[in-house]
Amino acid sequence: MTAKIKLNAASGGGSVSIQAPSSSSNDRIITLPDIANGTLLTNQSTEVGKHLQTVQTIKNDSFSTSSTSYVDITGFSVSITPSQASSKILLLNCCGISTTGGSSVIYMNLLRGSTAIAQPSQSTGFSSTATIYPESVSNMESWSFHFLDTPTYTLGDTITYKWQTKGYTATQYINNRNGNDIVRVATMIAIEVGA
Repeated sequence: MTAKIKLNAASGGGSVSIQAPSSSSNDRIITLPDIANGTLLTNQSTEVGKHLQTVQTIKNDSFSTSSTSYVDITGFSVSITPSQASSKILLLNCCGISTTGGSSVIYMNLLRGSTAIAQPSQSTGFSSTATIYPESVSNMESWSFHFLDTPTYTLGDTITYKWQTKGYTATQYINNRNGNDIVRVATMIAIEVGA
């Protein structure tokens, strides 16, 4: 049994149908407030909230490298499939960092797929990427970086963001204090923001 409420346009030029679920076990109730007139919003309405979905990756182990070339930080990536065309992706990232060298630096590089993003204008030297200068080799520093990306994609595509790191003169540690047993949790959050 199918039930409908059909609303004809005042001018007679069109109609809007509200159709009930096909089974009585799937009954739905829509309650309209009696305090004022209002407008029902749809997912195409410009007034609908722009926060469309959130995806999170939690990295609860450590990573280290002595490489002076970029390597992927295992487990520090997030994938999201936008639900609308032309959405932006807000990335919220945090982790712990440390290094064995007091005069060393840690480089962090953000990629969308295989493309580096959030890059500074200078392409060489210490300022060529999201460089980190740890304050003390005896401590694990808290590091965070946030970025609003405007990717080009086809609706239905899955977009993967990931972090890479490399060092300068020493071993780099993610979520670990210089190789000891102190490990923290890192998070990488992707939020789809409607255009």
